[in-house]
Amino acid sequence: MSSDPRDPRKELLAQMRALRRNIDPAVLARVLDGLPGWERYDREAAQTAVALFLQNHRDSKSFLEGLRKTIDDPACDG
Repeated sequence: MSSDPRDPRKELLAQMRALRRNIDPAVLARVLDGLPGWERYDREAAQTAVALFLQNHRDSKSFLEGLRKTIDDPACDG
């Protein structure tokens, strides 16, 4: 049995990124708006929620650093 050095998760993420590049954002927004239970991502509301969370989090500095690192990770693609 030979071991394959490729990581299937990374390959799948790369395929998903390639597919997303081919999707027209306006068309995707129309499709998602038509889905029941789908809500658009509200960046301002998310920032407010994270800020409120961090105010009450004992280790907010290291948590924020980890969050920024995760967001900046290219594998996170989000």
